[in-house]
Amino acid sequence: MGDIVDYIALDSVQNALKFYQDLLVDIDKIAGNPHQHRRSLPHQDDAVRELVFKDYIIIFNIRKSSNKIIILGIFSQNLWNKK
Repeated sequence: MGDIVDYIALDSVQNALKFYQDLLVDIDKIAGNPHQHRRSLPHQDDAVRELVFKDYIIIFNIRKSSNKIIILGIFSQNLWNKK
Protein backbone atom coordinates (compact mmCIF):
# COMPACT_ATOMS: atom_id res chain seq x y z
CA MET A 1 0.00 0.00 0.00
CA GLY A 2 2.91 2.31 0.72
CA ASP A 3 4.10 2.15 -2.89
CA ILE A 4 0.68 3.20 -4.15
CA VAL A 5 0.45 6.12 -1.71
CA ASP A 6 4.02 7.19 -2.53
CA TYR A 7 3.22 7.16 -6.24
CA ILE A 8 0.10 9.31 -5.76
CA ALA A 9 2.11 11.68 -3.53
CA LEU A 10 4.46 12.42 -6.43
CA ASP A 11 1.55 14.32 -7.95
CA SER A 12 -0.27 15.45 -4.80
CA VAL A 13 0.45 14.75 -1.14
CA GLN A 14 -3.08 15.83 -0.26
CA ASN A 15 -4.60 13.31 -2.71
CA ALA A 16 -2.29 10.59 -1.41
CA LEU A 17 -3.39 11.19 2.18
CA LYS A 18 -7.07 11.20 1.18
CA PHE A 19 -6.61 7.97 -0.80
CA TYR A 20 -4.89 6.33 2.17
CA GLN A 21 -7.53 7.46 4.68
CA ASP A 22 -10.44 6.40 2.44
CA LEU A 23 -8.82 3.02 1.79
CA LEU A 24 -8.35 2.39 5.52
CA VAL A 25 -12.01 3.24 6.15
CA ASP A 26 -13.14 0.72 3.52
CA ILE A 27 -10.74 -1.95 4.80
CA ASP A 28 -12.04 -1.43 8.35
CA LYS A 29 -15.59 -2.02 7.09
CA ILE A 30 -14.67 -5.52 5.85
CA ALA A 31 -14.85 -6.97 9.36
CA GLY A 32 -18.52 -6.03 9.74
CA ASN A 33 -19.68 -8.23 6.86
CA PRO A 34 -16.81 -9.81 4.93
CA HIS A 35 -19.06 -12.11 2.89
CA GLN A 36 -20.78 -9.15 1.24
CA HIS A 37 -17.72 -8.83 -0.98
CA ARG A 38 -17.40 -10.93 -4.09
CA ARG A 39 -15.40 -14.11 -4.20
CA SER A 40 -11.94 -13.72 -5.64
CA LEU A 41 -12.20 -14.93 -9.23
CA PRO A 42 -8.79 -16.66 -9.48
CA HIS A 43 -9.29 -18.52 -6.19
CA GLN A 44 -11.56 -21.50 -5.54
CA ASP A 45 -11.78 -20.77 -1.81
CA ASP A 46 -14.97 -19.14 -0.50
CA ALA A 47 -12.90 -17.48 2.24
CA VAL A 48 -10.88 -15.44 -0.29
CA ARG A 49 -12.74 -12.28 -1.22
CA GLU A 50 -12.20 -9.01 -3.08
CA LEU A 51 -12.87 -5.43 -2.08
CA VAL A 52 -12.93 -3.08 -5.06
CA PHE A 53 -11.60 0.37 -4.18
CA LYS A 54 -11.23 2.95 -6.95
CA ASP A 55 -8.89 1.32 -9.50
CA TYR A 56 -7.61 -1.31 -7.06
CA ILE A 57 -8.65 -4.73 -5.85
CA ILE A 58 -7.87 -5.67 -2.26
CA ILE A 59 -7.71 -9.46 -1.86
CA PHE A 60 -8.43 -10.73 1.64
CA ASN A 61 -8.88 -14.03 3.43
CA ILE A 62 -11.56 -14.61 6.04
CA ARG A 63 -10.05 -16.70 8.85
CA LYS A 64 -13.01 -17.91 10.88
CA SER A 65 -10.84 -20.05 13.16
CA SER A 66 -8.93 -17.02 14.43
CA ASN A 67 -11.70 -14.46 13.75
CA LYS A 68 -9.36 -12.40 11.55
CA ILE A 69 -9.32 -10.80 8.14
CA ILE A 70 -5.94 -11.12 6.41
CA ILE A 71 -5.11 -8.74 3.55
CA LEU A 72 -3.36 -10.83 0.90
CA GLY A 73 -2.60 -8.06 -1.56
CA ILE A 74 -3.61 -4.85 -3.27
CA PHE A 75 -3.56 -4.87 -7.05
CA SER A 76 -4.27 -2.41 -9.80
CA GLN A 77 -7.29 -3.60 -11.76
CA ASN A 78 -5.34 -2.99 -14.95
CA LEU A 79 -2.57 -5.36 -13.87
CA TRP A 80 -5.00 -7.87 -12.39
CA ASN A 81 -6.86 -8.24 -15.69
CA LYS A 82 -3.64 -9.13 -17.52
CA LYS A 83 -3.20 -12.32 -15.48
